[in-house]
Parts: sequence; structure tokens; C-alpha cells
Amino acid sequence: QQSSLSAKKEESNADAAADPNIHSDYLLSLQDLYKIPSTMESYYLIHKFHTIYQQQKQLHSEKSSSSASSYYPLIKTLCIMASLDFIPAGYCQLVTVICQVAIPLCVRELLVVLEDHYNDKNSNDTTATTATSHDLVREGMIWVVLVFVASVLNAFGTYRHRYLANKAGVTLRSTLVGVIYDHSLKLTPQGRKGLTTGEITNLVAIDTHKLFEVTQE
Repeated sequence: QQSSLSAKKEESNADAAADPNIHSDYLLSLQDLYKIPSTMESYYLIHKFHTIYQQQKQLHSEKSSSSASSYYPLIKTLCIMASLDFIPAGYCQLVTVICQVAIPLCVRELLVVLEDHYNDKNSNDTTATTATSHDLVREGMIWVVLVFVASVLNAFGTYRHRYLANKAGVTLRSTLVGVIYDHSLKLTPQGRKGLTTGEITNLVAIDTHKLFEVTQE
């Protein structure tokens, strides 16, 4: 892959040299690609998947010899791999829901304070009206600040939830794509019998993407 990228870059540089309107410094190279964290690289995820899967498979075989739940180690492994991002995403979603419920309640209390102030303002007692004005600022400002804080937390919680859920989905999809390709390349001719390219393509393109969509819901 490195040699092919280098060959393409040399070909692009040759095209840039032939065309004076193209500057070679603006051509993309391997260094221009976004460097993902080491914990999101494919080889790391595949190694982590096999390690956790073997542990869960051994634990499952010790607890039960029944084949009715033979998919349990796989499901448990996927849950463990996604939990580092998906569980915090759930907490962020909880904060978002609490804020969305709290904002209308705070606005309601603010309207109650304004209504009480309006009723007291219509009274004939000047001293009571002056005292009520000070109470309005003191009591009303509390609810205004609470609405502002809840709105800020709602915004941060929403976008943090989307980021973590998206990261969990990418982790699951990248892991399964790598594991499927790695396993298919290690199959013997006898193991490839009855296995078509379309089945592998469906697993990689459709089934793994369904897991990605599950984390976004």
C-alpha cells in the first residue's frame, strides 16, 4: 500500500511538472491523511477483539455446555468493546433529557414570579411595590440563570452524546470488518467451500453498518 501511494504521488508530481498550473506542494500525500488514535487502528482492534472473545468463550464454556446461546461470547465481546464510549454516551444523553425537562419547568417558575410581581404592582401600596421589585430581580434571576445553565448543558450533552455514539459505532464496524477479512483470508480451501464473495460483501457492507446504526439510535 505504501509503494502504491508513493507511485501515485510520483505520477502526480510528474503531471504537476508537465502542467505549470499545478503546484506540487499542494498535492496530497500520505502525511496529509488524518492520523487516527492508536486505539482506533485496525490491527489494535482486531487483536483486542480476539483477546476478549477467547476469554468470553472460555468463560461461557465453563459455565454452560449448551449450544443454544453459542452467540453469547460474540455479543458479550462486542458489548465490551463498545462500552468504553457507549456507556458515557448514555450518561450524556441522560443529562440532555434532564435538561430538556428542566428548562420548561424553570420557565414556568419564572412566569409565576413575573405574574406575582404584576399582581403586586397593581396594588396601591407603594412600599410593597418597591419591595416586590427587589424580590423580582432576586427571585427571577435565579430561574434565568438556571435556564441558561440547563441550555448550555443540553447543548454540550447533545453533541458529546453524538460524538461518543458515533465513535462506538465506528469501533464496532471497523472491528468487525477487520475480523471478517482477517478470518476469510485464513480459511482453508475446504473452509471456503460454499462461501461466496457476495456473502462476505454483505457482511462487510450491510451487516456491520447495521450495528453502526444501532449505536446512533
